Amino acid sequence: MTDFLHVEKFWDPNFGDARWLFLRSVARQDYVVARVTLFEGFAEVGCMLAQQSIEAMLKAIIALHHKKKATHDLKYLLQLSRDYIPFADEILKNPDMVHLLDGLFAGYRMMRYGEAKYSVQSDRIVRLLDELIFKLDKLYAETIRGSFGSLFVPDSMREKFLRDNHFFTSDMVTSNPLALFGLPVVNLPELPPSQGNQ
Repeated sequence: MTDFLHVEKFWDPNFGDARWLFLRSVARQDYVVARVTLFEGFAEVGCMLAQQSIEAMLKAIIALHHKKKATHDLKYLLQLSRDYIPFADEILKNPDMVHLLDGLFAGYRMMRYGEAKYSVQSDRIVRLLDELIFKLDKLYAETIRGSFGSLFVPDSMREKFLRDNHFFTSDMVTSNPLALFGLPVVNLPELPPSQGNQ
């Protein structure tokens, strides 16, 4: 019998503050997939991944400042991050952003189990998600005094990911899976399709 899926907790508190590396990586992956799935009509999955991408990015920034908070409430996380995110109040005063944060948090709790009815305007969600993730990711890079780094987008998703994206451009994405690690790397070479990035 093959163990084709094995999951276990691996995080060791002795790793200390390095948790921010993993959180950013997860946030970026969730963002890419959320954006594509929302445009493809998978509202539940797209909204859950959008929520997760914002949550992980906020928690990555919080972890950079040696803090930790166990909540899924995006607005609350942003309020807690005011000292670290100079544009937090701007976001919290923007009715569209607040509506997005509240809606994604409510959806995260209820959409997973079919407990909610909903109406989704994917293009508006994606536009706000793009702006928020771009700003948070840029702040993250500035905080660690690193480069923004390339965002991993598989070739098969590239066109859909870049569709109407006014923040992440084609020169900011790569099909090189090394970008998944979220490290401040620049000028990653593209891997040929024969090396598994299909």
